[in-house]
Amino acid sequence: ATGTQSITGTTGIDLNGTTYSSNARGISFTGTVDLDATDPISINSDADDTGAIGDITFSGTVDSVAGRPQALTLDAGGGTVNMQGAIGSTNRIGKLDVTSTAINANANINANANINATGIAFTASGSINIAAVTLDTHGADLNFSGADINIDTATGMGATIQSTGGGGSAIFRGDTVAKTIGIGSAATAANVDLSEAELR
Repeated sequence: ATGTQSITGTTGIDLNGTTYSSNARGISFTGTVDLDATDPISINSDADDTGAIGDITFSGTVDSVAGRPQALTLDAGGGTVNMQGAIGSTNRIGKLDVTSTAINANANINANANINATGIAFTASGSINIAAVTLDTHGADLNFSGADINIDTATGMGATIQSTGGGGSAIFRGDTVAKTIGIGSAATAANVDLSEAELR
């Protein structure tokens, strides 16, 4: 598709297909979303690879079918991914792989609630901001790569990163050594700040 896509479901939205795309235009889902397809699902708002702005927005929860964690790939190109509901809270999803200019969990990807997935990979040319959420990778890896990575730097509400069942690695990369990785509510413009963070 070439234009903006707005999908609304008052009783839910079932994603039965594997590819949803638009050329540099936004894609929004208003309502609860179920990942019903039997193969991994890809949503791309920059299908023509121009790098133009095309946001991807989920206003409600996103879940897999029970017993079948489904992988979800989101590519917003020069846009932002907005996740305003819990991800995998009822039925865990498969790997969540997100690429966009800015990734915000709770407020430059926007995830305002928990993310429950088999592996999480966020790549942003801008910032990744995580606050007031729980990220659970279920034994797989957590990989953040961005210009600035901030975990609970503003809200003071806290963020939990865990791997239920054990296993998996947490990897945080700034795009240059001069960039910021902040962990803790007192994190400031330093390379790595673990203030008020609990490591275990």
